[in-house]
Amino acid sequence: MQRRDLLRLLGAVAVAPALAGLTPEQLLALGRATHARAGGRGRSGLSPVTEETIALLAELILPATDTPGAAAVGVPGFIYQMMAEWQTDAERQGLLDGLDDLDRRSRIAGGAPFTGLTAEGQASLLLAIDGTKGPAGTAEYAWSTIKELAVYGYFTSEPVQKEVLRVQIIPGRFDGCIPVHSDAQGAG
Repeated sequence: MQRRDLLRLLGAVAVAPALAGLTPEQLLALGRATHARAGGRGRSGLSPVTEETIALLAELILPATDTPGAAAVGVPGFIYQMMAEWQTDAERQGLLDGLDDLDRRSRIAGGAPFTGLTAEGQASLLLAIDGTKGPAGTAEYAWSTIKELAVYGYFTSEPVQKEVLRVQIIPGRFDGCIPVHSDAQGAG
């Protein structure tokens, strides 16, 4: 992935209205700074069940394969930090209510909270709600918001930048002693 592709991706995932006015370069800088702050934090202030659900959702979105997964690069902490610093109280409450709705639907469908469902049950429920933003407080809203935050957090993490994307801050190289040839030799 080229740096401009990364910046284009980041421009498309401005998840909070407060972030909507930021340029892709500013989103990248904000993501990096948020990772730095999230790395040193202890508890998020969220309930352990909510933290577990967010971490599981992030890992389902970006699982570990031959590249690191969401948990390995600190995406859950990034999401907690974004919720605390960048979401309004109404947005945060809408997300938390949406996670409660996801658990309610999980109990109806599989008899357990989302984190207690089998992998197949989790996938089935997420497929049923995927593709719709939904109003705040719904499982659809929570799922789409967590997806956006997870993607934003993943691609702005230092391990992904260095090891997966191999983003070059200054693309190409400089070779100062190469002769220049003109295709139009002799043209006047």
